[in-house]
Amino acid sequence: KERRGAKDTLGGGLLRCLAVLGGLTVVKRIPAAMVCAAVGGVGMGAQDAACPEILTRVFPKHYPSALSAGQAFFGAWCFLPPLVMSFVLRADKPFYYTYYVFAALCVLMLAVLPLMKLEREQAGQGQMGQGAASEAEARDAAALGNPAPKTKRPFTVWLLFGVMCVFYCACTN
Repeated sequence: KERRGAKDTLGGGLLRCLAVLGGLTVVKRIPAAMVCAAVGGVGMGAQDAACPEILTRVFPKHYPSALSAGQAFFGAWCFLPPLVMSFVLRADKPFYYTYYVFAALCVLMLAVLPLMKLEREQAGQGQMGQGAASEAEARDAAALGNPAPKTKRPFTVWLLFGVMCVFYCACTN
């Protein structure tokens, strides 16, 4: 992650997950499915490595809360695939249609990834001189001193947070 940056690491993880979701729909043998599972594990590991870095940059003063919310989303996504698969199977469709739904989400995330702006990462690309490094560090220090912007809809934020916590607890317990 340090060599490539959070965006590239996340993108690589998404591409690996996309490959797995496509690969599992066509493989016919268990060893091939095991290779897909290994590729998927590397893809998930890449995403796990990139997400804390992204959360640190997006929520510098609220990292613990953001990490907790991220875990709630993780819990929800552990719950959703079996739920979607139950709808797919009830409609008498093949189970792997579920993989297509989640592959579409990977494609959507890959499409949005170039729009992500991570200032420290952009300043750190390529060969960076000492002056550029200290300038980036000064900018980051100044950003840490600024309070996070307030939302105009705190009720909605707390409601969504509560819903995600319920999903997370329901899935893990």
